[in-house]
Amino acid sequence: MALIKPDVYANLMTQNFKGRVKILNMAVDAGDIPEFAQQGSEITFPSWVLASEDTTDMTTTGTEVVPDALGQVSTTAPVRFEAKAFKVFDIDDKTAMGSQIEESNRQLSVVFARKLDSDLVEEAKTTTHLSAITNAKSITDEELHNGMVEAFGDELDFDSMAGIVINSGLTGSFYDETKIKGFTNAQNTTSKDTNGNISNGLLGYWRSIPVYVSDKGTYDSVNDEYDTLIIKKGALAYKMKRNFKVEEERIAKQQRTDIVANLMYAVKLAKADGVVLLKKTVV
Repeated sequence: MALIKPDVYANLMTQNFKGRVKILNMAVDAGDIPEFAQQGSEITFPSWVLASEDTTDMTTTGTEVVPDALGQVSTTAPVRFEAKAFKVFDIDDKTAMGSQIEESNRQLSVVFARKLDSDLVEEAKTTTHLSAITNAKSITDEELHNGMVEAFGDELDFDSMAGIVINSGLTGSFYDETKIKGFTNAQNTTSKDTNGNISNGLLGYWRSIPVYVSDKGTYDSVNDEYDTLIIKKGALAYKMKRNFKVEEERIAKQQRTDIVANLMYAVKLAKADGVVLLKKTVV
């Protein structure tokens, strides 16, 4: 007798997974991976190219407007194929506290959520926009502001930003009025009532830009410092081939069932100018 219904188990995994991801929510779903794509093969991520700002002076009668063509550039990314399995022994499933099926589903969802978030952070860190900060393990208002201005110029609208990603070690800076002014001060016009109360990784809003806490890829162990990312909407993209694929394998001689889940996906920094990395050591 089957221990699980794979389709039902996979759907529950997807629901749990969506509730666990942080950085994936800041990325654009660029569609499905082609049906016959294999792990390691390269797939394309297209993105729009901004047209020139030249306009046509129509003062002179008979002047014609020369139309621009909407342009696209394409980048590629490798298809990743990740899997994880759990053993469920018959005796443990009957005597353990709680359901091993539910717990294995929850843990698989967490593992895959952290893996995708980590891959997206590593991809974001390939940006060419780097901004140096003074301290390895703290950050200030001025440094966040300067990083955005250096990278994005006058394109600073808060609703064009997907969010800011910080390491948990930097949360203290946001509670410190001498570093991040007014983040938890109700008198500040850009502060939110819930700032400082972390929920699903969201620390709050800095100048109306969401600030997420994630330790996935945000600690530089070589230089012993924290990395901070400011990400614009549309800068990160991902593709998935399908929903989670779940299978079970019965090992009768050991009176156990192995539950195996896998996922095929690709991630890409689709807009190289859409991310700025702030850290002390800038090479």
